Amino acid sequence: MSAPTHAPVPSGQAAPFLIATPTDHSPDIVLVAATGIALILLTFVIRIYIRFNFSGPWLGDDTVFAFATVVALAQSSVVCVSVHHGWGRVIEGIDPFNLVSAEKLVYAADILYIVTLALSKHSLDLLFIRLSPFKKHLQAAKCIRYFVLVWTIASLGAISLRCNVRNPWTDITSDQCPSMLVRWQVITAFNIISEVAIFGMSFFLVEGLRMPLSQKAIVIAAFGIRLPTIIFCALRIHFFSRAFFTTDPSFDGVFFSAWTQVEIAFSVMTATTPCLKPFMSTISTNWGEQPKTEFTDSSPSGSYGLRDLFGKSDKSASNVSQGTFHQNKVEPEQLEGQDNLDINYEPAHGNTMNHRMLRGDSVSHTATVMHGFPLGDDGVSTRSNDSQQMIIRKERTYSVEHGIAL
Repeated sequence: MSAPTHAPVPSGQAAPFLIATPTDHSPDIVLVAATGIALILLTFVIRIYIRFNFSGPWLGDDTVFAFATVVALAQSSVVCVSVHHGWGRVIEGIDPFNLVSAEKLVYAADILYIVTLALSKHSLDLLFIRLSPFKKHLQAAKCIRYFVLVWTIASLGAISLRCNVRNPWTDITSDQCPSMLVRWQVITAFNIISEVAIFGMSFFLVEGLRMPLSQKAIVIAAFGIRLPTIIFCALRIHFFSRAFFTTDPSFDGVFFSAWTQVEIAFSVMTATTPCLKPFMSTISTNWGEQPKTEFTDSSPSGSYGLRDLFGKSDKSASNVSQGTFHQNKVEPEQLEGQDNLDINYEPAHGNTMNHRMLRGDSVSHTATVMHGFPLGDDGVSTRSNDSQQMIIRKERTYSVEHGIAL
């Protein structure tokens, strides 16, 4: 068969890096893999930016995501190297020595594929633990973690130990290892179950929380955007079954390799989706500045709560009905020689004003929490009847004395 002819390269232009032909579809694999690498790197940079500028600190889920990024990049790179050795061409046009190298690289890529998916799932599991301090949520997240751990170990064993124990990378088609298709089908089935469990965890996370339905929908959608991974899993195993029963797995397995790259890239990217809200708010509405938020951070260190899905909270602010008081810590030494204190007041819908509060000799702060009842026309609870039940009062008294030295 004569070699295909290509159009001449115009003067001053370089020849294409790869050219797709009827007997060589390897450029399709490289194109998908390179796009996935670029998107994974972009997602990793965005996550670093978010963690160090908005919703930090950097914790275990971010570290696991960093490992998932590294392994995903390694997997895609290995696939690209296998293309260099001939993977994606018709098998008759591949040098036998290069064919062995390509098969070894594809075997290594299959193992890295499992590890990448496991790490991306584990990062989400740690994110669930980070989001909620409730014991029931922690137990559910741990169940997902153990399920993914068992799935990872079993999958690595099923993919690594093939029919030919000495040369497992040669077991690609049905003639070489008939059980490989069943192994991949079982792995894919439990992979899909784990994805459904992760999505179901988002419902369990917001169940019973007193927050607007729209915000619950945002939380669910942040994890639900990962659901297309199930479709990519199904397409991947579909094209594997087509290449499995052929005599040319290199050429017929192009779509299987391409959909593997799509699934890996999407799985890693969507592990950061729940963190994207602060970044998207910044680049779309605040010209690169940190967005302001109504949520306050009262969670313990290392657990920032569901409110961090909507941005970083201001720890020094307490919301008032029409604005927010920003009160800085004042040491006793700073009060000497001062006749007044500065309190910054920021209206909810206006500019910041500076109010001078004269002589803080006696300051009383009272916070009252009342059980909610429908309010009457005069704005007073119609059912309290001056009772003291379901009422919490907190009083703080500050006394500042100023003496004159004789």
